[in-house]
Parts: sequence; structure tokens; C-alpha cells
Amino acid sequence: DFGYQNAEIWVTEMSDYSGKPSDTAYLEQSEKEQAKELFKRYAYSLGIGVKKIFWIALMEYYNYGGIGANSYWDNVGLVNDPQNDGESHKKLGYYAYKKMVEVLEGSDWDNIQTIQEQGGIYVYRFMKGDKPIWVTWNDNSVEKQINISNIDSSSVKITEAVPNYESGKEVEDYSTAFLTKMESVENGKVVLKIKDLPVFVEED
Repeated sequence: DFGYQNAEIWVTEMSDYSGKPSDTAYLEQSEKEQAKELFKRYAYSLGIGVKKIFWIALMEYYNYGGIGANSYWDNVGLVNDPQNDGESHKKLGYYAYKKMVEVLEGSDWDNIQTIQEQGGIYVYRFMKGDKPIWVTWNDNSVEKQINISNIDSSSVKITEAVPNYESGKEVEDYSTAFLTKMESVENGKVVLKIKDLPVFVEED
């Protein structure tokens, strides 16, 4: 409408929080909930063509904007600021971000295929070289079955996108922090049962 054509869309302050911000409108969220939302917000945005996404802050703010301690903005960082609550560890969102970058970096960002965005089920296919990587999650309150097809290998590796802990301070060994399992592929298709955690699906 305003004459802009082929303009890239960037998100410069992507965020979600953990803890209980002092702003009364916000419910308490765990580190795991923040980490899940971080992953989903990146994958969904990339899937619809957003070209650059900046998480608002690596380190938590303290008394952001002078509006009082422990506001929403003081809780969105991925590393705790001890001025807020005495904690200084990396949150689960930090490790989820790190894993997401390791798995998806180098993908063809112009060739992300949306497989499903309905019924609370989201499935996207990324291409990293000649290797497909699917990311999927279930926003329903109950477990759902998800079918992924057009797989060339006989098995796939399923990796949860969030560490298997309740807090980042429990992560002692990053290399073993994420649950993984193998699933057999039949006739180019795998059937997964997905709960609330996003997962990567990679050909073995």
C-alpha cells in the first residue's frame, strides 16, 4: 500500500520471559517454557519468511528503563542477572538457542517448506546442503501423532530442542543435555508421538 516492494522483514526485539514479572498481567513461566517459546518463535518466523531475528538480550536487564525491578523486560534475557534474583546461571533458553543454531545454521533460508500449520501442529522442513531437517511441535495439551514423509533413510534421529532439565543451572554437560532417540522409517514415512517439547528430526 505504501510503495515498498521486496522489503525484508526483521524482528529486532524477539522475546519471552521466565519467572514471575512484577507486571501483574504476567503469569509465572518456567525456564523450560521460555526455552520452548524461544525455539517456536524462531522456527515459525523463519518459516513465514522473516529474514533476521534478534533475541532482545543475552543477559537479563536490571530495572529496565527505570520502571522498577523485575518487570517483564528484566526477565527476558537468556543469562540471569544476579541483581534480580541472586541467580547468575545460563537459562535453558540459552542452551536451546545454542542447539538450534548448531543444527540449523547453514540452511537454505529461502527454501523452508511449511508442512503443517493447523490443529496445533507445526512442521517445517529445512534444507542444509542436501540434508533435510524437520522441526515440529505440538501446541495441544495432549499428545498428538505426527507423520513425516519423503524420508530417504531407513531411520531418523529425534532430538528434543530443549535440555532435559528444569533449569539451566542443572546443565553440567551440554553434549548430553538433550534427549535423543532413533525411530524406524517405513515406506519413506515416520510416525511420531509428540507432546509439548519441540523436536528436530534428522535423517540418520
